[in-house]
Amino acid sequence: MAPRKKNAAIKTSGATSSKAAPLPDWVKGGGPKPPPSTGTNRDGTAQLFPKGSKTPLNMLYERIQKIPGWLKPEVDAYQRKDSYSCVVTIRKENKQDRSNPYTIRLEPKEPGARLTCASSLEAKHWGATYALFRLFNHMGLHRVLPPGPREYWLQLEGVKAEAPASDDWKWAADPFEALAKRDAEREAREKERAAREAARKDPSRRPLSREWQRALEVRMAPALRELVEATIRARMSEVPVGDVNAVATRAAGMSLDAPTLERELAALGLRPGYIRRVVAWLQDARQRYVSAAALAQLQQAHPLLASVLMLPDKEAALEYIVLYTPEQDLPPKLRPTAAAESFVTSAASGGGQDALVDSWAMDKLARSAGFPRANVARAIAAVRESGVTDRAAREGAVLERLLSELLGADLFASEASDDTEVASRRADERALVEACLDAGAVRGVSEREQVGAADYEVHLGTYDGEDAYLRVVLHPLSRYLAGAAAPTVYVTSATLPAFLRLGLTRHALRCLRGECHREDIRDALEMRAGVIYLLCEELSERVPAFLHDPPALDEVMEHLVEAVPRAPSAAAVRRRTVRDAKAQSVRTAKPLERDAAVDAALMAAHERLCASLKYRESIGPVRESLPAYAARPMLLSALQQHRVALVAGETGCGKTTQVPQFLLDDAIARGCGSLCNMVVTQPRRVSAMGVAARVAAERGESLDAMPGDDAQVGYAIRGEHRAGRGCRLLFTTTGVLLRRLATGADPALRSVSHVIVDEVHERSTDSDFLLLLLREVLQRNPSLHVVLMSATISADTFTEYFGGAPCLTIPGRTYPVQEHYLEDLVRLTGYRLPPGVRAPESSDKLLALEGVPEDAVPTLRALAAGRTDYALLAQAVAYAVQRADKIDFTGALTCRAAILVFCPGVGEIRQAIDAIAALHLDGVVLLPLHANLAAGEQRRVFQPVAKHQRKVVVATNVAETSITIPEVAFVIDTGRVREAQYDAEASVTRLLETWASRAACKQRAGRAGRTMPGECFRLYSRGTAEHVQRAQSVPELQRTALEGVVVQVKAIVPHGDVRAFLEQAIDPPSLTALDAAHRRLVIAGAIGAEGGYRAPLTPLGRHLANLPLDVRQAKLLVLASLFGCMEPLLHVVAVHASRSMVLGSAMRDEDAARARGAYMVGNSDVLTDAHLLAAWLGMRHARRPGRELRTWCERHGLSIQALQDMDMTRATLLRQLEELGFVDRAYVNAWRTRGPQWPAAAAAHALDAHSGNTNLLRALLLAALWPGVARVDQPTAKFVESASGAVRKEAHARELHYFDERDGRVFLHPSSQLFHATQFKSNYVAWFAKSASGAAGVARTYLRDVTEVPLYALLLFGGPLFVDHDAGGITVATGTEPSGDAWVRMRASARIGVLCRQLRQLMDRTLEQGVEDPHALLHEQNQSVVNAMIALITQDGLS
Repeated sequence: MAPRKKNAAIKTSGATSSKAAPLPDWVKGGGPKPPPSTGTNRDGTAQLFPKGSKTPLNMLYERIQKIPGWLKPEVDAYQRKDSYSCVVTIRKENKQDRSNPYTIRLEPKEPGARLTCASSLEAKHWGATYALFRLFNHMGLHRVLPPGPREYWLQLEGVKAEAPASDDWKWAADPFEALAKRDAEREAREKERAAREAARKDPSRRPLSREWQRALEVRMAPALRELVEATIRARMSEVPVGDVNAVATRAAGMSLDAPTLERELAALGLRPGYIRRVVAWLQDARQRYVSAAALAQLQQAHPLLASVLMLPDKEAALEYIVLYTPEQDLPPKLRPTAAAESFVTSAASGGGQDALVDSWAMDKLARSAGFPRANVARAIAAVRESGVTDRAAREGAVLERLLSELLGADLFASEASDDTEVASRRADERALVEACLDAGAVRGVSEREQVGAADYEVHLGTYDGEDAYLRVVLHPLSRYLAGAAAPTVYVTSATLPAFLRLGLTRHALRCLRGECHREDIRDALEMRAGVIYLLCEELSERVPAFLHDPPALDEVMEHLVEAVPRAPSAAAVRRRTVRDAKAQSVRTAKPLERDAAVDAALMAAHERLCASLKYRESIGPVRESLPAYAARPMLLSALQQHRVALVAGETGCGKTTQVPQFLLDDAIARGCGSLCNMVVTQPRRVSAMGVAARVAAERGESLDAMPGDDAQVGYAIRGEHRAGRGCRLLFTTTGVLLRRLATGADPALRSVSHVIVDEVHERSTDSDFLLLLLREVLQRNPSLHVVLMSATISADTFTEYFGGAPCLTIPGRTYPVQEHYLEDLVRLTGYRLPPGVRAPESSDKLLALEGVPEDAVPTLRALAAGRTDYALLAQAVAYAVQRADKIDFTGALTCRAAILVFCPGVGEIRQAIDAIAALHLDGVVLLPLHANLAAGEQRRVFQPVAKHQRKVVVATNVAETSITIPEVAFVIDTGRVREAQYDAEASVTRLLETWASRAACKQRAGRAGRTMPGECFRLYSRGTAEHVQRAQSVPELQRTALEGVVVQVKAIVPHGDVRAFLEQAIDPPSLTALDAAHRRLVIAGAIGAEGGYRAPLTPLGRHLANLPLDVRQAKLLVLASLFGCMEPLLHVVAVHASRSMVLGSAMRDEDAARARGAYMVGNSDVLTDAHLLAAWLGMRHARRPGRELRTWCERHGLSIQALQDMDMTRATLLRQLEELGFVDRAYVNAWRTRGPQWPAAAAAHALDAHSGNTNLLRALLLAALWPGVARVDQPTAKFVESASGAVRKEAHARELHYFDERDGRVFLHPSSQLFHATQFKSNYVAWFAKSASGAAGVARTYLRDVTEVPLYALLLFGGPLFVDHDAGGITVATGTEPSGDAWVRMRASARIGVLCRQLRQLMDRTLEQGVEDPHALLHEQNQSVVNAMIALITQDGLS
């Protein structure tokens, strides 16, 4: 059946009914749709909306009716002058009070929304439209509104878009909730404003500053706090308060304002009774202890109170309250988070009568006799258990028990006797001793110190200013002279160390047993005769020996050690005394003496050399052909008449290799070769090695291996020494000779006949300092001669400095060097920049444009005004290759001519090599040369290549001087140099690219034409050379850090004025830089704080002067030795004393960076690098195949040569530490046997006892680098919901901001492993280096080699502490004085602040003792401080 046909009207209209209405006429006709008909009302007025439309009023009623809890709205129209408006009132049910619903009036009052309706009905509909928009503007209701309200809705959308943010609540879907929220926020703001106003009027309620809000809180677990409190109680009496006279004078000038202090304390919430008590105590103390004597007495009796009294009034009152008020009664601001009541009870009440008596006895025996406190405590407990109740008898029994422990045997057996007869014998013996000794040698014991009333002590003598006494204790239980029992005696002294006192006491006890060849004492004891005089006689003779050669500590403590277990310390296994260490640390050089045998041997060796065929046919003729040879008689004559001579020799004249040989050959010829011993300094290691090898070859020797004892030539650079015992020509770097002077081995250079300073024009810090010292040494050593040499020496400057020394000029070779400047180079190569490059005409004054093609002018202008163009450099090399093809294998060339390119830095070398390589020049071998290359890589530039190859060496200014690559005939010179400019105030090294001096560029050109005519192509114009470049370089002494110079000056002139000394330099450093260096050394503890520029080196400073390292690196090694962290920190120093281990090509390799990141240790760049070095050393020690080592290095982007240098540096430093007494031979041998252990294995030696404590390693890094710290501002913590609860959302690395005290915002260098860190536990990091690649305020400042540091590291190893009781925190000053405004801040309770300040005093004193005498940390009392410190550091205060 066919489908039924549909009506056409259905198809057109889309209606579903088959009986659709017919189409309207406007559809059929195709015209526009007419407007809807509004119709008319019954009264004849026009209807507002088309018929069938849904009105706004109906829509409002319907929608509100559907919202639960909302009531029917009221729509009220009201008439104005000439129009109508409307108000819509909406209500919501109030469940708490149904008769009073929530009400909101919606009235269109906003500009652009106001109504001007013609009737009240129209106003109601438009008002309803306004209400609909207020409630449902997120819905498109305008589509169903009739005309009129529809346009009004769109008009309201514009009103909403322009409304201020404060009106956002109006457009909310639930205006009741939005209005309540707005009112709540307004009320909160009002409360906050009122609180701010109240705080402004009440200082005690002032909120914390932003700096304090950012500060992290320091916590201390109760167990740790008790440990710290016990340590402070035990040791505070040993910490001096300083100059008591000065303190007393300051205290006398203080005037206590009691009312003000009472108000300030009341504002903290303290009870009135506590306030009255502390103010009364402070008033009384300020009056009572105004004199120095009274203050010193208080320090001895109550050290804590003495320490508190040194503070200003408010701080003193608060610390007194914190120490002597029960914790639970402290106000919240002063109360810690956890209680440790032991300190308060013991400090305030003593913990009961028995505890007080026992504590007093313990203090007395530990202080006067030197027994360990733990042993005393155990002895007291044991005697109490035995039932002895009398105090004197109990203390006597305790002392006898301790003496028996010390000896390991009992000498005090009891025996019944007539007490009256015994007392008479004892009195007779005392009278005998008094009669036999000087008047006053026997005296009674003070009531505070005595055990029995008849106690007395005998003066044994004064030795090196130290008094020693033998104390005789006649207590009630003593059986002395009642039988064979020994007397209760011990040696006491106010100044002798505890272990020496115990050693002398042990010796006395052994004599009582008949040991030590004193059987007579034992015999007298058995006969019940007095032995005190015999003991005094023996001890008086033995004390000097004990002081001169102290007994081994293990021997003295062998019976006490079991009872006093100690944590292993770095010094625990050392056996070398300080005397031995000092004797080994300074090896005095032997002065020059005439030796006929040496003279004859040198003469014979010289004759053999001159008679050899090789010398006669090649070496001799070449030497005689040099221009320097013609000046030989003049030079020798000048040095016979003058002690200082200047040699201005043109490049290529042979002065560097020949002048030292002239002097040696002349001495040998005169038969006094044994009196000739020369040191020739070079500015760089590569120069020292290269020149030494050249001279050795000319004298028939080789330095490829360690030379024999009869070899005359050698070299010494940092980390490598190749010279035999008979060396007469030692080539060395300037720094090595400076260290030789600073160590005191040969301060007047009496073992040296000549010092030759080459390339003196460079004016490095070391060379200027060496000249200053040589001028002083010349006055003390009349036989010393000095020769200064350079191709571009400023003769007048040096002649005047050395009092009219003669200047000898040696002409260069006849080989000319043709120079081409930028204008010539552009013409010769045809090089043109792309069209459109800006060409400023201002550079025309630097150009010679005559004869230059018109199309080359824009290129020349752009090149003269801009930086180095590496495409032009590559074209210059290509042109030089074309020129070289014409001279290859001609004349003296036995190979293809080489090309030497000078660039300012390592990065520019890479750019130049890439640009040259892109040209694919046939046979070209590209070789970099810079100071950071390993010695093996540097030697490659001197080694020949294949005959079909051509060397192109791309170098920094290390190739400027004293280096001859024979085949170099062409030089390409950028004319630029990268110089380090040191900002002393900010401690920033700014590496700035600048123009090299004309003298330096002359040296560069001289590298060509050393063996043949050459050419030099300069990438700058003649005008730049004449008008922009300086004549000479700025002396390095005026643009570098001076800490090392100051330490060396103080080592050589201990009590001299550093400022006055350095002002005698040729060009003295700036006072700003000198002040900054001196201040940093005082902060580092290397120079005394008193005395200004005359202040001597501290013991730490003396050690730093003996180590060939940066001050911070040397300090780190000293601390590593003292705290048992030697292996990892020695790795750290070896890494930082060498060039970077990361290959330049791997700097941007993300895979290699991730591989290195797997070795991260302690959120520290330096420990990570140390871990990488340890891993490589471990593989080498395990004898892994070379291929495996290379693969591992490639995967991690590491340089094998750099790692080898670090290994050599590490071995050198270990030897020097052994010489200084900080490590022993056993440790060195153990390292060779077992190889690296950290961080994989447990320590096998006490010097590495704490190597596995990462927090301690980071703390020691901070101690060495202080005040090099930066603050980390981390973003506010954000949390996200998870199945297990709220989880902290990880921040982005870019949200972490780093700030420096002086530079403000700083940045981590991209090479740092912490560059992508997203959070830190601490908010401070220590940095090894701070650098910028531009001027201050222009370039970013970057931090390199960063380490996150624990908070307690800052408290214990940072600067002076200030407890800010108002803010509730601690500040750590980066200067020398504590300050409440210090930059480093941590929030902490008052009690923790007080404890940290007290422990810090103990820590500083302990470190001073340990640095001065490494054995000091072995003492029991120092061990308690060290153990408390390590316990705090290990978990950063948490248990």
